[in-house]
Amino acid sequence: MAAEEVQKANQAKRRGEDVLNSYITGDLVLFDEASRGVRSKLKPRHSGPYIITSVYKADVTCSHLVTGKEKVFHMEHLKPYFGERKDAYKAALADDDQFVVENILDYRGDSMKRSQMEFLVLFEDGDELWILFNQDLAASAPFREFCQSLPELEPLLFTEKDWRVRQSSYNAGGVVGVEPGQSCYVTLRAWGSDYYHSVGLPRGSIYVVLCKYTKWTTKKKKKIDLKCEFFKKSFDWDATAVRLYGLALQLQDDMVLITEEMTVEYPNLRD
Repeated sequence: MAAEEVQKANQAKRRGEDVLNSYITGDLVLFDEASRGVRSKLKPRHSGPYIITSVYKADVTCSHLVTGKEKVFHMEHLKPYFGERKDAYKAALADDDQFVVENILDYRGDSMKRSQMEFLVLFEDGDELWILFNQDLAASAPFREFCQSLPELEPLLFTEKDWRVRQSSYNAGGVVGVEPGQSCYVTLRAWGSDYYHSVGLPRGSIYVVLCKYTKWTTKKKKKIDLKCEFFKKSFDWDATAVRLYGLALQLQDDMVLITEEMTVEYPNLRD
């Protein structure tokens, strides 16, 4: 109620000063959908709330509180939203028919092909759904926290253009953080999403194989040889591959080490 009184007082003051546009940056507003012409009786008269980001004469630029999408409205088609910011956010969720993301539980796909990736999303209402990568999901705090917890998802923290710049910079600077002779624990996901999900391992752990860096394969340490006894293969990794998959030098509590015995129950581990 206090917020309502303050905003009403500010609006009245501006009108009293004969300001052309009585709205200012930071105001919460609703848009009158009837101003568009034909309006469905099944939908609310007003959409929003929006937060005003800029004002130029009678044109008001507004950002939707949930999606962040900006629109320009004429001041005559707006009305003040009176209420607390948390209530405005809940109203905007309903307006955009969105649900609150509680957590990200798992993912499928390759972070280098983000448009094809899927994420197992836990919503506030308890539903768990696989959702294709999209900008609304990527803008949520749980999504960013999830990506920050898994090194291989670092590309998703940036736009595709920005990540390409970073990747070029990493590779140009050479491999860092490891040396020949060191062992590391590499997630099975490093060998592809199709392979990883074909194995059928239970969700909830990070499954890793023990590998060892053996030698530099270029004079300027731009690449390094990684030997994996489990797969009986060696791999030539650049700085980006090492950064995303090869910096875990210690076995962590949330990691499960793949052993020969596990191939009996999960024969696809050898594929």
